[in-house]
Amino acid sequence: MPHHAAPTAHAGQVTTSQLAEFFVCSNEMARQIMRRVDIPKRGGGYSRQRLWRALGFLGPCPVDDDPLWQPLADVATAAKIAMVSEKTVGRMFDGRHADKTFVNHLFLGPRKRLIFPFELEAWLTGSTPRFQRPIERIHAGLRPGTSSAGISAQKPNRAGRNVRPTAGLFLSPKSA
Repeated sequence: MPHHAAPTAHAGQVTTSQLAEFFVCSNEMARQIMRRVDIPKRGGGYSRQRLWRALGFLGPCPVDDDPLWQPLADVATAAKIAMVSEKTVGRMFDGRHADKTFVNHLFLGPRKRLIFPFELEAWLTGSTPRFQRPIERIHAGLRPGTSSAGISAQKPNRAGRNVRPTAGLFLSPKSA
């Protein structure tokens, strides 16, 4: 009986589990992120070069640069590294803090914001980051301040109509 190995990613590709580790999320959320930035899965993985471009990196990036390919820092991790509270980092991510220099984070949703550890280190030391990621080059689905993160403020109610959350209280039940 022939033994079929599980599909693996080719060189220059990343698997869903590697993406989940990188984005500090579940496999399903990693797949959703890749759909949001229009990167299809091919040959058992996703193109790392296309991911780097979606993340806003200029020029060709090293495909197998280990220091760059490490898990991104979420609010809790960034707060621990910067030795400030999570609330302070959250305000910095949201642009509500007095320090407006904390700009190159990735917005995956209102409760999921990430930053590259090398950018956090550069921000702490006041130095130039090792790689440049202009905000306008970051894919709109990951860019801070855009509403294309796939999260809708209006949810369908049980009658199947899109309504504001408080308006749903006054709708009649769906007819049987």
